[in-house]
Amino acid sequence: MIEYLRKARQSSPIGDHFVNLLVEIYVAFVHRLNVSKCRKKHKKEKGLKINFGSGSSPKTGFLNLDFSDSADLKLDLRKPLPLTDSSCSFVYSEHFVEHLSYPEGVELHFSECFRVLGPNGQISISVPGTQWPLVEYVEGKHSYLEACKKHKWHPEECTTFMEHINYHFRQRTRGYSYSSFGNHRFDWDFETMHKKLAEFGFVDVQIRNYDSTLDSKHREIGSLFVQATKPSELI
Repeated sequence: MIEYLRKARQSSPIGDHFVNLLVEIYVAFVHRLNVSKCRKKHKKEKGLKINFGSGSSPKTGFLNLDFSDSADLKLDLRKPLPLTDSSCSFVYSEHFVEHLSYPEGVELHFSECFRVLGPNGQISISVPGTQWPLVEYVEGKHSYLEACKKHKWHPEECTTFMEHINYHFRQRTRGYSYSSFGNHRFDWDFETMHKKLAEFGFVDVQIRNYDSTLDSKHREIGSLFVQATKPSELI
């Protein structure tokens, strides 16, 4: 449905704003149905493991949340979660947080993660690493550009370093609306990730290593991996 509307915008004089409105109406309708489904099925569950933004690669043993047909629950993750307080033991996201608006969308997401986690629950996040391309741009190095080409991170039309930098920050594909959720809205470094997680009560915020049992292989290079804990006792 959403893909059909996007194509309609490209092939007719129908305006971006009107198509975006139709998309949001459809998303709200589907979200509401799945909120009811979630509350009926998971109302009394504890120790859930959540995978936010699961896309086409849901994880076994997790409750996979995304606006995707492959997800266990098709939810608009820009909204509060239909899960009870302290119902989760672990929440995870892989290249999802950079798609949230900053600061409002990020703050809602982190506050909801903190709410649904039980004492000593953990949050684990991976996002595109931003230090690498910026340092190489300033220093005139090219390993980042070589990686972009090798792993096909960016479209072939990105040929200058500045085009690659802009795509890294925005990830807007030609023909898609600037409001598409597929776009990047904020790119992270550890200092900022630490700041925002700590604001909502998370402790022991630290960079972690790539975990082959958790993270996708193609994310191993070029990602920032961060983990934090909800304290056992709240002050």
